[in-house]
Amino acid sequence: MPPPKGVRHEHPIESGPRQKGRNNPQAAHRNQKVHVKYLKYLVINVILLPMSKCSQTYNSDAQIGDSAACATALLCGVKTNFGTVGVDNTARFNQCESLGAGAAAVPSLVTWAQEEGGMVPFRFLLECGLPPFTPFNLTSEFYPRYKVDICPLYENDTIYTMIAGMATGIVTNARLTHATPAALYAHAPNRYWEDDSKVPVESRRTCKDIARQLVEDSPGKDINVMFHFLLDHVLLVESVILGGGRRHWEREGRRLDGRNLVDDWLRDKRRRGLLAHYVETTEELSQLNTRHLDYLLGIFAPSHMSFELDRKLSTEDEPSLSEMVTTAIRLLRRNSRGFLLVVEGGRIDHASHYNNAYRVLDETLSLESAVLVALSEVDATETLVVVTSDHSNMLTLGGNHNCPVFPGYDSVMSDVDGRPYSTLQFANGPKFSPGRVNARSSAVPLKWATHGGEDVPVFTRGPMADLLFTGTFDQSYIPHAIAFAACLGEHKKRCSVHAKNYTLLDC
Repeated sequence: MPPPKGVRHEHPIESGPRQKGRNNPQAAHRNQKVHVKYLKYLVINVILLPMSKCSQTYNSDAQIGDSAACATALLCGVKTNFGTVGVDNTARFNQCESLGAGAAAVPSLVTWAQEEGGMVPFRFLLECGLPPFTPFNLTSEFYPRYKVDICPLYENDTIYTMIAGMATGIVTNARLTHATPAALYAHAPNRYWEDDSKVPVESRRTCKDIARQLVEDSPGKDINVMFHFLLDHVLLVESVILGGGRRHWEREGRRLDGRNLVDDWLRDKRRRGLLAHYVETTEELSQLNTRHLDYLLGIFAPSHMSFELDRKLSTEDEPSLSEMVTTAIRLLRRNSRGFLLVVEGGRIDHASHYNNAYRVLDETLSLESAVLVALSEVDATETLVVVTSDHSNMLTLGGNHNCPVFPGYDSVMSDVDGRPYSTLQFANGPKFSPGRVNARSSAVPLKWATHGGEDVPVFTRGPMADLLFTGTFDQSYIPHAIAFAACLGEHKKRCSVHAKNYTLLDC
């Protein structure tokens, strides 16, 4: 079976089994906006992804998972310790020396996708009508991630050159340096080292902050390497990075080293002869000419982007998650070798920590819209789509038939104390009420609600979805299953047996 040409990894941060599936509050939330009174037997549209299963989200040293460690399992395939990101469990939280000069670092799906390329005979380029180029063009500047002799390579009097792998992209409405996106490109013993102000002084020489790793190191800076001298032909490779967190990039924000990492990112791309663009608003994003663009960086907020409800009411010019996903796919799918796009609905988790049920559900519907947009933009027969979560949170459901999701439509009273209650409750966090005056209170008072430890759902659709994703499995299995389906990483050779065009440039 040929591999999928596209891989979509949708990642709603918070959604546990209580939040998806039948009798779900998102569906009722959608209906109550049009004055439907009762919770009905409705199914969220994400169930359009037919294969449903569960994954386990514990960390190496914790029963209840942390976002960074869970993201490392979900995107790198390795269980690790609480609070660390992009490293194995030999790394210790907040201890730079435990990284062992990079020995603890682990590759991610992005790393595997970028390395998916193979060797192409030079004669194939000529037969396909591509312009010849001289060995002078083929310098290490264009091949920074390949640990091989610089092209061209001579074998049996044939010149071989390296072609790039999949186009890769990150879309999030959280900070680009936050726990989940960081797992794709960074290796840090502390997920909070998002800029140099958070890194201990004694560690700054040996441990880069997360934002610098995205700009300076592979695979972050190589999302993706592009062969500029074949710009108008089938070797085109693009990258997209869209999200929030500008404060970690600029000297006007929280950086202490005086650097502007956006300028550094643009300078690096220009130095390599690549077409790159930076945007900060919805208007700038919508006006992009994606036909003449290879690299795209968009940072739309100083910290996390706004909750969807607040975004609609705000004068700030921030794009929606769906708008970012649309732009990303339309750019990335131009790559003839396919693409990997990781999308995070990161604000679901933040609303959950605040125990803000309305925004939890509204953010989940925002992610649902992004999923539907994605499904409309890709070919279902050749795109593997995975929708899952890194962990659950404290939202629970409980009540009798016809209990309202939100009080105010029908007030159901307790038969013990006569007070109203909602089907939506929180196991811990803010809004604890000793006298239970709040219809949606938490059981244990905390300033910040915690994560949950139960298994989370995994929804999939596309090539090999029914074969690779069945039953209950560990979270760290997911990226390896994706890699097998798409012939990435250690599974790259599988495609050479089944599909010629995944090893040679097919005319």
